[in-house]
Amino acid sequence: MTATAPAHPLCGRKVRIRLYWFWEIQQEEEVAILDLVKRARENGDHVKLNKDEVARVASCVLVPTIELYNVVDAVVTDEMDMRVYSKGHGDSSILANAAYCWTCRGRFELQKFPFDIQELQLDLRFIDSKFWNQ
Repeated sequence: MTATAPAHPLCGRKVRIRLYWFWEIQQEEEVAILDLVKRARENGDHVKLNKDEVARVASCVLVPTIELYNVVDAVVTDEMDMRVYSKGHGDSSILANAAYCWTCRGRFELQKFPFDIQELQLDLRFIDSKFWNQ
């Protein structure tokens, strides 16, 4: 987290973060990427996808979308990376990660600045309700 003092207590703070999310894919989605699933099984565990494969998976598999409610500005600093995991039929998962730089708003008490300690709450939520219970 960058340590720049905001001019006003409701201004934002920059946060650099890498998010990882892991989810099981549905069997009908598995059919659309069967070649990648087979490669993961042949490798014994997983296969790391290249840029074109990531785009293909993103177009035919429901990828969880994460929203940050207290974000003012968001920049992707490292594009999404994916791995497909599969050990058997109907047992396939995806691990994705990406890096971001967010400016988050919040209340910052600055009476003791620069010797204060601040807590920054990150309110992350899945947009698609399919992922709410996973």
